[in-house]
Amino acid sequence: MAKKSSKKKKTKSKARRDHGASINKWKQGTKQSGGEFIRPDEKVTYYKLIEDDYEHAWIHWMEDQDGNNKRMICRGDPNGSKANRETECPLCRAIADGVEGISTNHRYYFNVLKGKAKKIKGKTIIVFNPEVAILELGPQAGVPICSFGAEIKEDVDGEWGDKNINSVTDIVIKILKEGSGLNTKYTVRHLTRYKINGDVDVTSAAELSSIVKPASEKEMLLALGATSNEDEEEEDWDDEEYDEDDAGEEEDWDDEDDDEDWDE
Repeated sequence: MAKKSSKKKKTKSKARRDHGASINKWKQGTKQSGGEFIRPDEKVTYYKLIEDDYEHAWIHWMEDQDGNNKRMICRGDPNGSKANRETECPLCRAIADGVEGISTNHRYYFNVLKGKAKKIKGKTIIVFNPEVAILELGPQAGVPICSFGAEIKEDVDGEWGDKNINSVTDIVIKILKEGSGLNTKYTVRHLTRYKINGDVDVTSAAELSSIVKPASEKEMLLALGATSNEDEEEEDWDDEEYDEDDAGEEEDWDDEDDDEDWDE
């Protein structure tokens, strides 16, 4: 199998460019039973979770025998340690052994509605259309949303209950996006005023567990067989490796005080 070379690598290899293009192609227009995958594509985006649930997984990308970049869900426990994943997942073991051509990232999935900020009777309200989509996020934005859900469930000081908020589905998630590429930063906030234009068909939500179903061990071993024929000087295309310590920040703020600073 191809091991990592000590030779200096170029700034951007063809394999790396192809990998990024494959990720974008897979995401754009990809649909499950609950609708298409979406990600924050503007400086400010608004989402409303339609269920108090989510899924997350480590995802491996690598080139198959036909030269196409293949997406495979890690076989390791997403909540487990790196050592645990290396025990359970052939691709994690291969990465630990120095095999090139495999990139890994951590992704969170939520069934959501996407909204826009509008002025209604002098107040800013987030208005949602009822179509369900699958929001895919990295740890910077995914972890804070999960934290909101946990805080609401525990609600030790009664802060959330005072606002008639009993679930993460009762708030609006606001995501601010800054920068681009590997320098992109996401900040997650929460709002409480919203309106939905129409009835939401919750039965149209995707079965999130099907999105994160692990690849079979046989499939992974076959994919690894393709890497054994790669050149020793194959360049690294791991442009989305995730540092487990790189979690985003969540901010506490009063959404009512912030209304006047919003742009339409």
